[in-house]
Amino acid sequence: MAAHNPPVSPEAVKLGQAFKTWRLSNGLSHQDLHNYGKDRGVKLYNSQVAYFERGVLTPQPTFFVALAKLMEDLKNGGQSWLLKKASNLFRKKRQE
Repeated sequence: MAAHNPPVSPEAVKLGQAFKTWRLSNGLSHQDLHNYGKDRGVKLYNSQVAYFERGVLTPQPTFFVALAKLMEDLKNGGQSWLLKKASNLFRKKRQE
């Protein structure tokens, strides 16, 4: 998918912007999400996330399955370094 592709829809752009806001507010990079996917064996790639955030990706079901797994793991405290990083950031924000 080329970087010059137009957005799928205005709604896709809004969804991507909301996800980017969430990701940045939790101190997570595209690479963090890519590494999470690799660690957990789910299909979540840094380029895919970048396209999603710009509204130019038409996600396949596996993308949403990966996001659901990410959210579930973050909620439950998970074991990988990414989850520890995210958990520490969540704890820090709660203390502020």
